[in-house]
Amino acid sequence: MAGTKRIPLNRQYTPSITPRAVELFTEMRALVCTCEPIDWAGAYWERSRCEHCDKWWTLHARLHRELRARLWDWPVIESPASVCPYPEGSVAARDWRPDERARVMWRLLEQAAVTPPPAS
Repeated sequence: MAGTKRIPLNRQYTPSITPRAVELFTEMRALVCTCEPIDWAGAYWERSRCEHCDKWWTLHARLHRELRARLWDWPVIESPASVCPYPEGSVAARDWRPDERARVMWRLLEQAAVTPPPAS
């Protein structure tokens, strides 16, 4: 039986930052959360999100599709200014790490939002 020579393909994900993706990102950044602070000592799992947070996640899903991101790239963006949302000393806080890939995407979209498109 002859052996098969497999040549690995180097398929790197390269997002395509479209004008629509920049529009969605700009719309998302304009939303301001009005949620009540999380009561970690209470029934925090019963907390509901404000309408701006609901809208943000709806736009996020659209942005995810627009960027043609992979299913496991969720969230697709994360603010570089975000901090650990969990109470200090908790297991969740100990294990929390910023999503560097999502932070890079945020910066790319932020840069695209301020850079004018090339003249045609």
